[in-house]
Amino acid sequence: TGTLLRAVTSDDGGATWVNRTTPTSNTFYGIDYSPTLGIFVATADSGGTSSCVMTSPTGVTWSSRTTVSAAHYACQWVPELGKFFIGSSNARIEESTDGINWTTTGDSNSVLTSMNIGMILYSASLGILIASGQDTTTCGWSTNGGVNWTKVSHTALSGGKTRAGCWSPELGKFFLGASSTGTSCQIIDSADGKNWKLTSLTTP
Repeated sequence: TGTLLRAVTSDDGGATWVNRTTPTSNTFYGIDYSPTLGIFVATADSGGTSSCVMTSPTGVTWSSRTTVSAAHYACQWVPELGKFFIGSSNARIEESTDGINWTTTGDSNSVLTSMNIGMILYSASLGILIASGQDTTTCGWSTNGGVNWTKVSHTALSGGKTRAGCWSPELGKFFLGASSTGTSCQIIDSADGKNWKLTSLTTP
C-alpha cells in the first residue's frame, strides 16, 4: 500500500512484466478492455473518494476518472450494448459509453440493496445482464440493458459468497463460483439467470 504502482504490463506473452505508475494507490479488483473504444478500464476499492476508476489506451499511462460511487469491484465491457458496466460496494451499477463519463445504471441502486457487486455478466443470446453480489446469496437480473433490475436469490447456495462467474454461449448457461462455510466450494449454473442449481461441490 501507499505506492502508485498498481498496474503491470507485458509485451512478451506474460514472461516478463513492467510496473506502471497509476494515479491512485488503491487496491484494484477489476479490469476490462474495449477494442471498439481502444481503452482499458480498471476499478478499485477502499478509496474513500469517487475516483476509484482509471483508464488507459495502452496500459502504460493511466488517468483517474470520477464516478458516482467511491468503491468498485466488478468491471465488464459489453460490446453488444456498447457500454462498460462497473459494480460498486453500495449496490450501485454504473455505466459508460466511453469509459470516462459515468452514470448510475437504471434503478440498480434502489433495487439491489445490501449487495457488494462482485461481477457483472452478460448473455448476448438471452439479452440478460447479471450482477452478482460478492458477499450475498443474491444477484441482480435485467433484460433491458440495465434500465430495470430484479433481485434474485441463489437458492442453490448455502451460505456461499460468489467470487467468480462467466456466461458460456456453447452451453447456454451462466456459471457462478462461490466459497461456502469452511473450505467447501460451490458452482451453480442457470440457463436464464433467475433459476439456479448446484452443479459441483468440492473440497480443495
